[in-house]
Amino acid sequence: MSDTDDPIQYKLKYEGNRFSGAKLPLDVLGDFQAFRDLLVETVRQKWLVQNPDRKRVPRGFDSSLNFVLSDIEDGSAMPVFRLEHAEVQSKLPNMKEELHSLVGSAFGDLAKLLGSGNTANLTKAQLSRLNKFGAGLQSGEKIVFVTVNNKTASNNDLFIDVDRRRSLLTRSQNSTYFKRCKGTAQLLGSKISSSQDSIGFIFLETEDFGSLSIPLENDQILNDFENVTGYDVEFDILAELNQDNTISKIKEVYDLCLVEDYADDAISGIIDRIRSLQYLKAGWLDDSAGLAIEKTSRLQAEKFVKSRHHIAPHCNVFPTESGGVSVEINTSIWDLTVEFSGGKVSIYGIKNDGTDFLQTTVFDVLNESFYALFDSKVSHG
Repeated sequence: MSDTDDPIQYKLKYEGNRFSGAKLPLDVLGDFQAFRDLLVETVRQKWLVQNPDRKRVPRGFDSSLNFVLSDIEDGSAMPVFRLEHAEVQSKLPNMKEELHSLVGSAFGDLAKLLGSGNTANLTKAQLSRLNKFGAGLQSGEKIVFVTVNNKTASNNDLFIDVDRRRSLLTRSQNSTYFKRCKGTAQLLGSKISSSQDSIGFIFLETEDFGSLSIPLENDQILNDFENVTGYDVEFDILAELNQDNTISKIKEVYDLCLVEDYADDAISGIIDRIRSLQYLKAGWLDDSAGLAIEKTSRLQAEKFVKSRHHIAPHCNVFPTESGGVSVEINTSIWDLTVEFSGGKVSIYGIKNDGTDFLQTTVFDVLNESFYALFDSKVSHG
């Protein structure tokens, strides 16, 4: 029996908390087709190099390279793929051993190139296929290139993760890359399209990706997102990102839905109160005073209340004349005010019995130092 009678296998090891216990989230399954296409493109390029007298591969070349998922091994999750002999034998019987050798060689080459961050020798076609491989990886996760036919093809240094993938795909000044982006955003509004394609937009403000315009069918906008400005929306999209991680284009929308995490009336009321401040126009205090409330202040105030929702029963929310948002918290021991204005957050207060006070302390963001100070007062009252 020749070496090619044994199944041709390759393994990819997914490392990260989501993959422990041989679990593979559905949002990474697209990697398998993407890597198969990348591997086949690499095999095609290697065959053309070895056959310089040929400008094209033989008919049935691509379709003969059919891989199946044969197993998922533990540690963390290790999908095992096998090349189907029958496909090669039926379509290109005279090239069976040659193709088997090329598959193993191509996998090793890709492991070294991608794992070392070197794409200098990759063609545009290979880079295009690479753009769909690993798009669902999250921070702290990686794909390690492991083995071909149980022979070590790499070590743990040969892997692809979020940062390495971005670097590989943005070699030039104008390069972009695909990434699956998920999160929760605030709905800023929507626009119905009058064109024949019936595709409108909803507008979201996200913490990680800035302002987004998500294309959506008119019917879904009317049914799900009309007249709910200010509410939270969970999104799951495939986006095209620039080198600086800003989204330049939405390629595909997987999921969009309104969410409301708080069944408790107290926090729902506080969040609704903060969101309602967006409707205050300049001059709300009197004809000449009271600036329109800053969007940044509203978003930060909402973030703060959500992060400490247990204080909601003790909160009151007010607009400030300068366009900020003031959250007043009255506990059994302390009266505190957290104010958001001009991109800053400040906190001050006084003990109810008058024996102590907190001087105004200003922070650039809602960071650990702010929360440590706030919690030290609230935990005692």
